[in-house]
Amino acid sequence: MKNFLTAFLGSFFAFFLLALIGVMALVGVASMAESSQKVDLSDEHVLVIDLEGEWQDKPVDPLMAMVSDLLNKPVPQSLGNTMLALKAAATDDRIQAIHLKVGSPMMGWASASELREALASLSQSKTIIATGKVYSQIAYYIASVAQDIYLSPAGFIQWQGLGSQVTYYKGMLDKVGIKAHLIRGSDNTFKSAGEPFIRQHMSEAQALQIKQLQNDLWSSINQPLANTQFELAANKQALLTADDAVDYGFIQADHVLYPNQWVMHADSSLQTAMDHKTVSAEDYLQALPLPTVRDRVSILYAEGSIMDGSGNAEIISDGDMAKAIDRLIDSKRTKAVVIRVNSGGGSALASDHIWYDVQRLAEKVPVVVSMGDVAASGGYYLAMPADVVMAQPMTITGSIGIFGLFFTAEDLLNQTMGIEQEVVGSHPFATFPEIDRTPTYLEQQLLQRQVDHGYNRFKNVVAEGRDLPRSTVDSLARGRVYSGSLAKQLDLIDQYGGLLAAIETAANLAELTDYRITTYKPSTGPLSQFSSIFSMASQWMNQGLSQLAESLEELEAMQGIQARWNPITL
Repeated sequence: MKNFLTAFLGSFFAFFLLALIGVMALVGVASMAESSQKVDLSDEHVLVIDLEGEWQDKPVDPLMAMVSDLLNKPVPQSLGNTMLALKAAATDDRIQAIHLKVGSPMMGWASASELREALASLSQSKTIIATGKVYSQIAYYIASVAQDIYLSPAGFIQWQGLGSQVTYYKGMLDKVGIKAHLIRGSDNTFKSAGEPFIRQHMSEAQALQIKQLQNDLWSSINQPLANTQFELAANKQALLTADDAVDYGFIQADHVLYPNQWVMHADSSLQTAMDHKTVSAEDYLQALPLPTVRDRVSILYAEGSIMDGSGNAEIISDGDMAKAIDRLIDSKRTKAVVIRVNSGGGSALASDHIWYDVQRLAEKVPVVVSMGDVAASGGYYLAMPADVVMAQPMTITGSIGIFGLFFTAEDLLNQTMGIEQEVVGSHPFATFPEIDRTPTYLEQQLLQRQVDHGYNRFKNVVAEGRDLPRSTVDSLARGRVYSGSLAKQLDLIDQYGGLLAAIETAANLAELTDYRITTYKPSTGPLSQFSSIFSMASQWMNQGLSQLAESLEELEAMQGIQARWNPITL
């Protein structure tokens, strides 16, 4: 009876919490919609871009944003919407200037370069001001395009070069009696995603490709800055005080000011605007009139890990992508599609299914793939049917390879816990795989055959999609990742460019001169939204356990045959 009451009260509380959050979110959405109508752009404004916090490519769901706000959780910012806002601001005389509020943006280098390039093109006609108490390395890279960069006297600028750290778990697994089994494509020397579970140190191949990425990215970072003092600062200081920043040429001496002095230092025409007439990128987009033209270039976002199934907005699921692509194929107004890919891959099977659906779409309308920070392994696979593949020089791509990963716990179960299993089967592989024993030689060969089959299919897809000889693809594959700059030299992508350039390219392929831009996200339905809300509430109530659960879910998702790249920090 006690257990029943506990379960009942727990379920009742969960339902009540979900309903309460749902009502509050709906009220919040309504109030947000009302407030968005109050944005008046009749006068000159300053467009404010707050770089601090987490960034993602796709637009943030308004309902989820409101729930995050209610739970005092930071709301991710949309790079896609910010780019569209900058595109509109370029020809809008009401936007007098752009104010960058910097700090420590959580974004990749390709996203940062894309944002910086858009701002650089605007700097010819708009005043750009950057302000911050501290500047992370990536924040200063973006802010360096501004005509005026302000820093607090007690603040600092981080400028230390690129470093990568990979955590290895084999020692821990050995202690608890768990063994990882990694099966890679026959020549997948660089396919390192499963290595942390079978090694205690970095392989030579992994170290080689990381170093190559760092060199390529650091070269791309420094190219637009063109200041030899910056390299000296990275070697000698790493963290620059305000005085250091002045000495090395990062900022001007008269721009080391306290926050209340930043506006006072700006020219008089901007002071009032910065004080009173500002608009965020999201509010600015909402205030713009909707185009009346029928023809559309649609953006389809593919962001996150690639997994089988449907119903999760945080991943790329083959089921939801198929539904979204079906809607695009059926749309009479959609004349071209840009697929924005930001994914290190995932399930090999789901990647192949999405590749097939993108191929169906490309038979109907021109398709351009715009690669974000990462479009590797399965993220590269699904891009192959596109008419044009575009990336930034600092995009991480390639990783043409397949691996299989699974775990056994014979030492933990048999020796530590004293658990034994007896098996009776009608055929040799009837109970394979089993958690309590290492696979036999024949079982390992069975897995190797499956992995090699998927690997060969991957290479055939690349050879066909990139119109390359199979022998060339063989030499470029092996699971190796490449920077966008090297990928272009190797013909793994077609041209440089971010989301805005991809939209323009898609419109040109469709021979459109007048069109509107629409955004498609794989629809997950109301039940999935409420599930996400409840999950968010649970995380808020028990943040430590939720982070552990997310790590375990990611580990579980890595088992099986994968077309996945092992993400590293650069």
